[in-house]
Amino acid sequence: MKAWTERLLRCLIAFAAVLSLAACEEGMGVVATDDPHEMLAQAHDLDSSGRVMRARQQVEKAIPILKARNDKAGLADAYRLYGFIAGEGGLGADPAITRDPRAPIVPTRENAELAIGYFEQAVAFATEADEPDRVSNIYFILGNYASLAGDLQKGCRYYDLSLKASQDAQSRQPGLKVELPAGFRNFGELVARAKHDAHCP
Repeated sequence: MKAWTERLLRCLIAFAAVLSLAACEEGMGVVATDDPHEMLAQAHDLDSSGRVMRARQQVEKAIPILKARNDKAGLADAYRLYGFIAGEGGLGADPAITRDPRAPIVPTRENAELAIGYFEQAVAFATEADEPDRVSNIYFILGNYASLAGDLQKGCRYYDLSLKASQDAQSRQPGLKVELPAGFRNFGELVARAKHDAHCP
């Protein structure tokens, strides 16, 4: 079980970067802005450097603006990031303020379940935005978190939905490049490994 969890986490952490926003140096300051996408970029950088609560604050500033603009793709990115923050304990009763950015993120079952709710909102917004590459990414993350939360049936279904969305994206944009962890030739191989490690049928 330990080896499976470690492999799953490696896939989660590696693939989480596929739709990541522009990274800055660790320990960056927060620059005042009215642009919600810049807020999300800053939130991503803050979270990557372990400043969980500051990242949460930036996401919470961006969401109302994105809603007012009916920016579905932006909302997908915001709730996806909010899901990661939830998985790190940033939304708990005693929220994490910071974490060691070098340490792997291992959500508790409670935090994984909380994160799933936000990832599900993210995938709904990505679907409304008609962006199957985003949909595929978020479903894969959902598969990882559902498996970590102990709901293997749901995790396996999410992996299948991730692959289906990826195939849809590829059919629309032949040659679309997807970042993959080392050792995988295509996204189908990554999903197959994740399903194997999760003991999917």
